[in-house]
Amino acid sequence: MPIKYRAIHERVPWKRVGNHENLLGAIDGEKGAKNVLLGIGEYVQKLWADRGRPSCIFVWEDGKESGYVFRINPASAREVQEARVPVKLLQQYDKAKGCSQSEIEGHFLTLSPPSSVAVLVDDPESASLLEAMEGFIHEATVLSRGRNAALRNAALTKSNGTCEACSVMFSTMLGGMGLRVLHVHHREQLALRDVPGVTRLEDLAIVCANCHALIHVDPKHALSVEQLRKLLAAASRDA
Repeated sequence: MPIKYRAIHERVPWKRVGNHENLLGAIDGEKGAKNVLLGIGEYVQKLWADRGRPSCIFVWEDGKESGYVFRINPASAREVQEARVPVKLLQQYDKAKGCSQSEIEGHFLTLSPPSSVAVLVDDPESASLLEAMEGFIHEATVLSRGRNAALRNAALTKSNGTCEACSVMFSTMLGGMGLRVLHVHHREQLALRDVPGVTRLEDLAIVCANCHALIHVDPKHALSVEQLRKLLAAASRDA
């Protein structure tokens, strides 16, 4: 199905882009929505110079019920927010060649799902905690290490949509949308590098979000992909 990509820039209120062949590339690719919003790459910098900074990007696939809207988090200039939007509504925006700022804001009002509390029945204090005040705004400064988008995309392509730890093929789930749960894992933690260094394709592994979290349960001593694979296999045999 054709991929639709629409961007709102400072000097171009509704830009239609038609060079994305798949949804993953339109969102996470070198010229995808996230890189464009974050200003990553020489191509994107030229894009900013020509059209101005983007404030919002819409991506959807014809024939699907929902698509995506992306923007920079107002509270963090280095974080991209995303929200699901009915494709019918995106098609209305496209027909009108634009949408209002209030409409954009509306898509992010319910961005986070309602919080839930796990009650421990043998803990009197926990058992009585059925609600709590949440959602207070805190200011934070985040430092992140640069990653190469082209190398990341090459690793994702090589993986064929399969987690290297649990071996689940996510590319076949939900019409290909399962790919979005895959993460690029650095076998040598970037956080442990004192200085920037060369990363090769073989230095990367593709793992699902759950396996990635398990690998980094101990942030100072990450499991290797091979170690986690053996632990998962052993747990499966014992089940």
